[in-house]
Amino acid sequence: MKILIDPRCMFNYASFYIQGLHEFYGKNNVSFAKHEFKEVSYEYYRIMCYEIRDGQKIKRIVIDYQDFNTIVNDAYAWCDIYAKINVSKEDYNSGKYSKLLCIPPGFGIKIYGLWGSCWQALKNTFNIHKNGWNLYGTKSMYIREYLSNWHSRATLNTYLAEQRSFPNYIFFISTLWDNRIQSTPTNQLRAKFIRICKSLKNKHFEGGLFAKPTNPDYEKYSDLVFKQKYKHIDYIKSTQKSAIVFNVPSVLDCHGWKLGEFLAMGKAIISMPLFNHLAFPLIDGTHIRFCQDEEDIEKAILDIIYDEQKREKMEQAAKKYFLDNATPLKVIEQIHCKALSDYP
Repeated sequence: MKILIDPRCMFNYASFYIQGLHEFYGKNNVSFAKHEFKEVSYEYYRIMCYEIRDGQKIKRIVIDYQDFNTIVNDAYAWCDIYAKINVSKEDYNSGKYSKLLCIPPGFGIKIYGLWGSCWQALKNTFNIHKNGWNLYGTKSMYIREYLSNWHSRATLNTYLAEQRSFPNYIFFISTLWDNRIQSTPTNQLRAKFIRICKSLKNKHFEGGLFAKPTNPDYEKYSDLVFKQKYKHIDYIKSTQKSAIVFNVPSVLDCHGWKLGEFLAMGKAIISMPLFNHLAFPLIDGTHIRFCQDEEDIEKAILDIIYDEQKREKMEQAAKKYFLDNATPLKVIEQIHCKALSDYP
C-alpha cells in the first residue's frame, strides 16, 4: 500500500498523524502528493487529506484537527472516512454522518530533523505553487510552520519518557485568554486552580498565566502572570514532575493539545467537563478527575495531592489510556480499519 498526503496541511497539527502513517505503513510507503486533491478547497489549518492506494483501489481520508466541532462539507463529500477530534455530541448521535470517525485528541510533535524539515518545506512549497493551488497565507508562513515544528516541538518519545512525579511540586502554565475574542470562564477557572495550589502548605507551585499587558484582563490576573520564559522541553519536563495538572476545554470548547499531552505524559489530571464527544471514554476517578463546577476544583486538588496511592493509580491509567487508544500509530490503525472494512 502507498500513502499520498496533500502537502497543504498545517504541519504542526498534521505531524502527529504523519508519524502514525510512517509507523503503520512504513516510512518508504508514505509521501506528499504532487498533483492530487484538487477537488478539496483547502483550509490547511483545519484538515489533512491523504489517500490509501492499494493497486487500483483508492480510499480517501480526511483528518479534521480543527478547534471547531463543525464538519468541513466539501472535504466530507470528497472522502471515504472523515476522522475528527472535536465532534459534537449531537453530530455523533445523529446518525447523519456515516463516514465520521471520532478520534482521540492529538498534539504537535517533532518528526523531522532540521534538514528533513527544510527539505519537506521547500519541496512542498514548490509543488503547491507550481500547480496553482490555493493556500492560506504566504510561502514564508508555510515554510516557517515546518521550521517552527523542528525548533519548538518535541518528539513523542520525549512525552512518553518515564519520570516519577514529585508529590510536593505543582507546575502549571497556560495562556490568559482574550475574552474579547470569545467569552469563556477559562481564565477564571485557571486562576482558581493556580490560587488554590499556591495556598497549599508544604507544596511548591511554579508557573502561572502568560499574558501581554494589552490583554483586557491583565490587571485582574496580574498577580498570576509569570515572567520567566519556558522552552517547550522545559514545559514538558516540569509537567512530568508535577503532582497534578489542570485541563479546561480550550478555544471553542474543544479538546485542546494539553489534554493529549497530559495523557501521553501519564498525569493525574483534574479537568472541567468536556463538551465534545470522546472516541474512548475517560472514566471519572480512573483516568481523570472531573470537576462539575468551580467550587469542586479545591476538593479535587485536595483529594489527589495528599493521596499518593490514588495519584499514582491515575497516572498509570492515563498513560495506559494513551498507549492503548491515542498514540499516532493507534489513531491511524483505527482509521485504516474503518476505511478498509468494506474491502473484499
